[in-house]
Amino acid sequence: MPDAHAPALPPPVRPDDGFDILDAAHAEAVLKLGKLAALVARLRSHGADTPARDLAAEVAAFFDAYNREHHADEEKHVFPRLLREGDAETVQAVRCLLQDHRWLDEDWHEVGALVNAVASGQGWVDIDQLHEGAQVFGGLMRAHIALEESHIYPQARARSDPQRRHEMAREIAARRRALRGDGGASVGQAGGLDAAQTEQLRARLCEREATLTALMREAAAAPEVVDRWDPAERSEAQAVGRALDRLEREELRDVQAALRRMDAGVYGLCADCDRPILLARLLAQPEGQRCASCQGDDEARRAQRNPRAAD
Repeated sequence: MPDAHAPALPPPVRPDDGFDILDAAHAEAVLKLGKLAALVARLRSHGADTPARDLAAEVAAFFDAYNREHHADEEKHVFPRLLREGDAETVQAVRCLLQDHRWLDEDWHEVGALVNAVASGQGWVDIDQLHEGAQVFGGLMRAHIALEESHIYPQARARSDPQRRHEMAREIAARRRALRGDGGASVGQAGGLDAAQTEQLRARLCEREATLTALMREAAAAPEVVDRWDPAERSEAQAVGRALDRLEREELRDVQAALRRMDAGVYGLCADCDRPILLARLLAQPEGQRCASCQGDDEARRAQRNPRAAD
């Protein structure tokens, strides 16, 4: 039988968009608030019987983890950018939400002590005190969620491109897998990499980023040379130059994306299947984001969309 007091996290969501995970956590929180109200009603009608204790254990396990984990997700991935870039109204709203996090923690500390007491079969719980505390906690939680979903999440989502939202989702999912003990890698060392290997690859990525940035700046600053080349030769040279510039920009984009994945703690995990990428493959191409199998599948799809590129 599972430990009724083990931390209960929101149900797993496929890590495609971090905001989908946060939305699912909100939906689960509202469901558990309903069960908290049902617990009070059960205690009034039947006392602390087995169904009431089981219900209390479920509610306590969820909120013991939710306040800590979900609020940490928001304070890492949602609020900072809005505090930097939002208008005055948005910044004030975020500050209110941050204060709510503190109040919700304090409210749950009091309510949770009563709920956990019921779960453990203690008979001293004051039902009226639990009812009043649950109303305060539930009212603040619902208002908090409503403000986030109506005003804050839409703005934060609009400021995050799909790749960043995907990396956010994978960081949250990896950390929660680790907390559940189901094989998730620790944040910062995903994909089976140890700290030394991660830092070695980070140094190579940073060096390559600096090199590419310098090359592109030099190219942008270089004056266009007008000579007596044949027009066809000049056109061909310009086309080659544009192609090289495009390749450098694409590589820089990939290098910077790899550094963001490293900061998010998901570097070394395949972007498509979430399995670890072999170290030898990362050493050969530190900016790579797919395992060999998924890379082959991706190239096959590209070839089907553009048959000429495969020639």
